[in-house]
Amino acid sequence: WKLYGAESEKYDMALVNSWKASADSVLIFTGLFSAIVATFLVETYKTLQPDTGTQIVAILTQLATRSDGVAIPASSLDQELQFTKPISAIRINILMFLSLFMSVTSALLSTLIQQWAREY
Repeated sequence: WKLYGAESEKYDMALVNSWKASADSVLIFTGLFSAIVATFLVETYKTLQPDTGTQIVAILTQLATRSDGVAIPASSLDQELQFTKPISAIRINILMFLSLFMSVTSALLSTLIQQWAREY
């Protein structure tokens, strides 16, 4: 039984060490991936909000034309200020948020595996 115990101990230690190494690799990859996705997400999230520069130009144009004495209906101002989110921007942001969520989840699971392997 001593021989079996020694061999099983070696096998178990090798198995646990391989789990730790795999979890380390996954943790490093998910950390880098999450940082990159978050950076892109910050930039693509801006496409879901109206451009304030365009709104200011439209309002200033309305003020300039009203100062000439010509009344412009408010509905034309509303049409110029109306913002619709592009479908492609919505889809891209959904995919980015999902990938960030999955990356953070896999990092959490990798950390849990590391903790379990330490106790094993």
